[in-house]
Amino acid sequence: MSTEQDLDPIRLLRELIAAFNRYDLDTAMSFFVEDCIYQTPRGRRPWGRNISGTEEVRLAFERQFGRFEDARFVDDSHWVSGDRGVSEWTIVGTMRTGEPAELWGCDLWTFRGGKIAVRNTFWKISRTSEPSPDVSRGHS
Repeated sequence: MSTEQDLDPIRLLRELIAAFNRYDLDTAMSFFVEDCIYQTPRGRRPWGRNISGTEEVRLAFERQFGRFEDARFVDDSHWVSGDRGVSEWTIVGTMRTGEPAELWGCDLWTFRGGKIAVRNTFWKISRTSEPSPDVSRGHS
């Protein structure tokens, strides 16, 4: 694995997803600036909640991982233009209740100094006992 200083933004996002899939928050958080902001997909306001700083963001990620027994990102795609980026992905896993879950979502990213300054997450949740049909979503 490369250090974050030599990663272009696309590779940084791919390595971040790989770290999330390993539940390796030490590596994942190394890709964020100290004063990072995580805008959650849920909250009392239309933009969710703003969580600031690597310690608080890490705690939010730990809580999200704790909702699943085996969550993993699949079918991820990434685009970057300047200091902004977009990731589209699916998370599949099993809820702690034993119920299968599938989340289709995206992240809007802002980069600063070769790291992630803002992660703004959006998702759709499907909870079903049957796997979803294989439908092309128009991405690789």
